[in-house]
Amino acid sequence: MTFESLFATIKEKLEGADVRDIRGHVALEFQVRGEAKGMFFVEITNGRIRIEPYNYHDRDVSFAADADTYLEILHGELNPMIAFATGRVKVYGDMQKAMLAMSLL
Repeated sequence: MTFESLFATIKEKLEGADVRDIRGHVALEFQVRGEAKGMFFVEITNGRIRIEPYNYHDRDVSFAADADTYLEILHGELNPMIAFATGRVKVYGDMQKAMLAMSLL
């Protein structure tokens, strides 16, 4: 798997996320480790979502995991909280906004 194919899959899924009720600004950075190494961000501003394939310097939360972990979470095969608790996903930053991010997946 390449970063490009992983990003396309994640972007397609997240663009359909219902963020209408999210007010204010949330910036999430996702670091992909391993074979499909790369970075992308998800920004939610007043009910609108934007997803781009690069890092975000003023992020609220940063996540780090390998591609397989992100895909398992995305497809409902792995609970995000279990992934965090078992160390498969590392989270840095605002934990309240991290929980919001997990609800999008």
